[in-house]
Amino acid sequence: MKTKIFVYIIALIVTLCTLYALIATENELYAAQQHNATLQATVDKLTEQNRALRQENAELNELSAAVDEFLKMADEQDKSDRGGERNRRIMEVTAYWEGSCGKKPSDPLYGITASGERVQDGFIAAWLKEYPIGTKLYIPYFDRVFTVMDCGGDITRGRLDVYMGSAEECFEFGRVWLEVWEVE
Repeated sequence: MKTKIFVYIIALIVTLCTLYALIATENELYAAQQHNATLQATVDKLTEQNRALRQENAELNELSAAVDEFLKMADEQDKSDRGGERNRRIMEVTAYWEGSCGKKPSDPLYGITASGERVQDGFIAAWLKEYPIGTKLYIPYFDRVFTVMDCGGDITRGRLDVYMGSAEECFEFGRVWLEVWEVE
């Protein structure tokens, strides 16, 4: 009889362990299903966001293409308004006046440019290997065309010096980077 009771106890323990394992598995399955549902909701949300971003990107690409086309047309109009464009760059621009060359007013060459003419409004100093005397340069900042008529000791490649009437104007202008077009 003890053996039968022992066998029943063993069978009961095995049954309880199996039941416990089934309950644990069912709980794990339920937790996994809940986690899967959360992941699916996240995937659905990300898919919708991706769809919206793709739509927005397509709209931005269309807008960008339209802006590029507009800028191209405006640039072509600018070229024709200026009579053509050979080259466009960003250059360092400073200013000079008659007295900035270091000559005294009593010097016969005071205010005389490298071209031999007296300095005047509309003249610009440039590196002559880059822009020879007589070259026309349009600077949108001033909305006007200047003529290269001078050079200077500090003027090198990529630099220009615009003539201004006084030291005060020159100091106020300072040193800036500006868009410059060489016009034909």
